[in-house]
Amino acid sequence: MGEEDAATAAEVWNVTAGGNFHEEATGRATGANVLHLTETMKGSAMALGTDERELATRMEDIRERLLEARSRRVRPGLDDKVLTDWNGLMIAALAKAGAAMGEPSYIEAARRATAFI
Repeated sequence: MGEEDAATAAEVWNVTAGGNFHEEATGRATGANVLHLTETMKGSAMALGTDERELATRMEDIRERLLEARSRRVRPGLDDKVLTDWNGLMIAALAKAGAAMGEPSYIEAARRATAFI
């Protein structure tokens, strides 16, 4: 990706030199960036002094190139454990709400969740 596309992507996705991500627990800046939109495409186009459709097309091209580059990286580990404590709270809430409100779909959802864990 060239410098111009990188600068455009950084503007649209709010990438900063100091990072835009903060740890949840401490609020401490990590120096990392998480790509996210802080403005509509129209607003970004206005800020960049370009046409909205042209910017959308350009961003789609940039996104596709980034996805292609990501596909060549080693995938991170997957945390697929089931947390029974949180699921248990949800199951209890669904079952109690279903019984209290006479809503069978809530009770069925609790049954399905129970079968899952």
